[in-house]
Amino acid sequence: MPGLRQRGPDRGRYAYLELGDNLKAADAFKGAIEQHPDDKAGYCDLAGAYLVLNDPELCREYLRRAIEVDPSARDDIKSDGRFSDITV
Repeated sequence: MPGLRQRGPDRGRYAYLELGDNLKAADAFKGAIEQHPDDKAGYCDLAGAYLVLNDPELCREYLRRAIEVDPSARDDIKSDGRFSDITV
């Protein structure tokens, strides 16, 4: 997904996911949203973390927020297989 950025200071946020620490990943993505509230990537990443945490309602909520911030997120979400079962 274009929203996922695994370079620079953002890389640590994804390390939590790779280590299976999904709660810390969600907290890290919340921090990214606080720092960059106009960036759809943080919302999509947090939605992905909630999906892994088996919380489809919060996943859906953050996907909707991503679309509110940047309507092009809708195309990103459609092309991201992780969200194929989530209706936004």
